[in-house]
Amino acid sequence: MAYRLGLIDIRFKQALDLIRKLRNDFAHATKVETLGEQKHADKVKALFKMVAKANQNQLAGFQLAFQEAREQSRDYLSCVMLLLLKLELVRHHAERPKILLPAKLDYEDDSE
Repeated sequence: MAYRLGLIDIRFKQALDLIRKLRNDFAHATKVETLGEQKHADKVKALFKMVAKANQNQLAGFQLAFQEAREQSRDYLSCVMLLLLKLELVRHHAERPKILLPAKLDYEDDSE
């Protein structure tokens, strides 16, 4: 919805789609899986590459916060945290829409 409202661009939407796909992979897994498995590692690598392209400096700061984690987990968590921060900034700066009239079928004066 944020993309359709013009709050995020197509690359941001694609990054969120990768996170959604990873989440779904884990939610529907029938056995315990990790981000280190090839099918997940490829998605994490694609996500990191996409996010790092324009945000290398900001991403490096988040990677320091997760330096104890494994590489795929560190990259995934860094991307998620940066995207969450950017979404929060968009939410903070978004203006509430001005509603001119309530939605009604009949706009005649109701006071009579």
